[in-house]
Amino acid sequence: MNGKWIPDLSNVIQPLPTYNLLRKAVWKLYSKRVISNPFEVLGDQYGVYGFRYAQFILVAKKELYGNIVSVHEEAILTARRYHVGILMWLESAKRYYWFDADELDRKGERNYKGIAPMVNFNIKLGKAPAW
Repeated sequence: MNGKWIPDLSNVIQPLPTYNLLRKAVWKLYSKRVISNPFEVLGDQYGVYGFRYAQFILVAKKELYGNIVSVHEEAILTARRYHVGILMWLESAKRYYWFDADELDRKGERNYKGIAPMVNFNIKLGKAPAW
């Protein structure tokens, strides 16, 4: 072992998601008039994990796991289908990060939370939103 911390990205049982962070992310953008109504609500058997808008797919996370964050694989596939990016609200940083969906699909590492397919990637792939 070289002493470098390595995140555990093994498959895990999926806890029930909290919808509060996503609602907070939506409200912050809505109040700045960046978004209005979503085109699509993205969810699975565990609950809602994102919203599709004209310019991005919005997701939210509480915190990083080392330098790693994850997104539901279907959010990335949907973003690629509509040629938009992924916008993530990261609660621990109190800011948004924009990600290129194609890059996440190529560079991300897949695992499962319960039966939900996830893509894990380095937060350094994120950029500040254009607005």
